[in-house]
Parts: sequence; structure tokens; C-alpha cells
Amino acid sequence: MYEAKPFAKTSKEFLKILQSIKNIDRKDNSIREILNNSTYTIQQSVGSALDGLPAGQSNTARKLNKVERVAS
Repeated sequence: MYEAKPFAKTSKEFLKILQSIKNIDRKDNSIREILNNSTYTIQQSVGSALDGLPAGQSNTARKLNKVERVAS
């Protein structure tokens, strides 16, 4: 998981990789590391934000978010 400053820099690389995902070198471990660590950092950040909701609403928010993603 990245801390805030490294993520601010790496997130730009993450977006560039996603934009050219069809042409990336699958054997490049640095690309794999950026994809894995960025995805994990984003996932944990969303979970942490949802956990910060008032008591009794965080679990509901997770379920609503999951349903909205499936419906999209």
C-alpha cells in the first residue's frame, strides 16, 4: 500500500498504464507492481472511507456501493 506522497506520483503512472493496457510488457515487474499496489491502495482507501461513516451506516454503504457497481 502506498502512502499519500508516493501514491500521488505513482497514480499518474497507473493511469498511463491503464490507457495503454493492451500494449504493456507483461513481463515487466515494475508495471505489475504499480498495478497491484495502486489497485490495493485505492481499494483500501475506499474501504477506509466507508468505515468512517457514522455507526451503523458503513456496512449499508458497502452493500449499496456493490449493488450500484453491479448494476452499471
